Amino acid sequence: MERHLVVKCQLLERDPRTIIKSWAGTLRSSSSKSPKIMESMKAELMSHISKETDYVIGSFPASSDRKTYEAFADAVRCLS
Repeated sequence: MERHLVVKCQLLERDPRTIIKSWAGTLRSSSSKSPKIMESMKAELMSHISKETDYVIGSFPASSDRKTYEAFADAVRCLS
């Protein structure tokens, strides 16, 4: 766990193991026209999260289609 989180937990008298780590953000690789969309999403997610991340939330443009959401779900599933 990152050192700053451990220090903050000590200040708040909280067990660091109770922290739920998450990531939320917009993925650049969200174009469903890409033939390898899932692989590019997976690579991008890997650059943002660590093995301690409990969940991820992706933001997509309103124009995103079903294939984009399915690729995101597959990419996240591959990381767990």
